[in-house]
Amino acid sequence: MGNLFLIFLFGWITSLFAFEDYPYGVNFQVVRQPLLPLDNLPLKRNETAARITMRHMNVWSRQQNYFTIDGEESQAELTLRYGIIDTLSIAFASSYISQGGGSFDSSIERFHSMTGVTQGGRDKFPKNKMNVSYEPFGKYYGILDDNALRTILRGYEERMYPRDSLDPPITLDEIARSRFKDLLFVRRPDLQFEESPEIIALSAKDRMGSGNPRLFFEWDLYAGKIFDRMKLGFQYKFPAQNNYLLGSPGFDRSLFWVGEKRIADKLFAKIGISHTIFGVNRFLSLPLQSNQQILRLSLLYHQTKSVSYFSEYVLGSAPFRNFGRLGKPTHQFSVGFKMKVLSGIWSVGFVEDLINFSVSPDIGLFTSYESFFGSE
Repeated sequence: MGNLFLIFLFGWITSLFAFEDYPYGVNFQVVRQPLLPLDNLPLKRNETAARITMRHMNVWSRQQNYFTIDGEESQAELTLRYGIIDTLSIAFASSYISQGGGSFDSSIERFHSMTGVTQGGRDKFPKNKMNVSYEPFGKYYGILDDNALRTILRGYEERMYPRDSLDPPITLDEIARSRFKDLLFVRRPDLQFEESPEIIALSAKDRMGSGNPRLFFEWDLYAGKIFDRMKLGFQYKFPAQNNYLLGSPGFDRSLFWVGEKRIADKLFAKIGISHTIFGVNRFLSLPLQSNQQILRLSLLYHQTKSVSYFSEYVLGSAPFRNFGRLGKPTHQFSVGFKMKVLSGIWSVGFVEDLINFSVSPDIGLFTSYESFFGSE
């Protein structure tokens, strides 16, 4: 009887211990979101699960004075899963995204001041307004100025080359007509071959639209002494639209592995690894990594049969090549709880990145609810 109780209790605990898509990335920050290692709750044959997830993230990134992202993103996502057999499931996820200025800027700046974390220049920009810009020719704006004083004043501003969203993008033709074109092309010969214009499309503007849909498979393949359970999975991302601001172009694919181990009476540990191969390897004139790796570590404490608390650490390889803080790995932490409510699981969590918030959301909030329907 005691063994049966332990089996029952273990089943309840593991049923609350799932890797979901927590808010570790946004569409308009690192251009492409890496595909995380997933470990959703196991499904029996012909069993169906439906999950609604809400995420909200504040982002701030300013790289080398010509790539700026400042704003907030909300995501509403529907995930449908189906058990093909007891150990293999298929799932489809689709999201809707809203981007805007948000309302967290003052609170975040106050928190950074209290904890001694650098503001990274975010306090120099207007609060609660969206600003997304890519200005690869910004450092050369001075040669286009008709007023010498204006050129001098640029050196004393937070941004060396502020631009208004109503101004047309600078093009190669304008630079080629400047009086310093010969000197410029000697210093930057690659400009002779770059055709990409600037992007100042979202300055102080909100935006809404469909995110990138995903298809993924999960296969429970092992249960033994080293790990209580292991899973292998494959994930595929489809481009909802061919732009870099709401979604991301290109077809991305990822292989992931997850292992789980009980390490104490009510304490469980989980490790997940994913390798994502991207379909697009450039963002205008910026080279992107062709692949990205994610390490996901998690602990769960089971307080009762229906309430659990979790913490996670996620390490991601750099999304850009040699481009300021975007060329460095990302480190993120999350805490939250899971609770059995009616016939489903309710999850709530908080995500923070204090180490390199230029690569990933400064803060993220999420909640989800998943229900299960029928099985053989």
